[in-house]
Amino acid sequence: INNPAYEAAAKVISSTTNVPLDRLYQKVENVKGALDDDNENWKRIAMGLGWPEWQLMSEKEKEEDRKQRALKRKDSNTRRYAYKPVLDEEGYKKQKIKEDTEKYFKLRKPEQVRKLDSLGLTPSEIKSLKYEKDRVNKLLELMK
Repeated sequence: INNPAYEAAAKVISSTTNVPLDRLYQKVENVKGALDDDNENWKRIAMGLGWPEWQLMSEKEKEEDRKQRALKRKDSNTRRYAYKPVLDEEGYKKQKIKEDTEKYFKLRKPEQVRKLDSLGLTPSEIKSLKYEKDRVNKLLELMK
């Protein structure tokens, strides 16, 4: 019953079919609040008589409620998962090349030069690769 979709569905049904499901939903919420031991006695009585909880809250309680809801939203946004598409062999190769390219671009020039040297390039060949893009492309070519 804590799901806000139920309230939304009740309001839509009530507005389209003239069946007062939104009132029934509100009554259930009021009874739930009236039976809640966390509420003060006067609030429980008022909820039993039909007032919704949000009308009975003081400004301080409303502010605390807003802060708690904001924290819940913030916490719920941190655990979103992005689904990766299923890759065929060609897509996997492209992804691997992209990852390797990023990895080599993150290396500093001396590290790129050292890697090129370890792959058997002469110092003159390394010197001819002036730009980082050229060094990365040569690394990718040699790593195949």
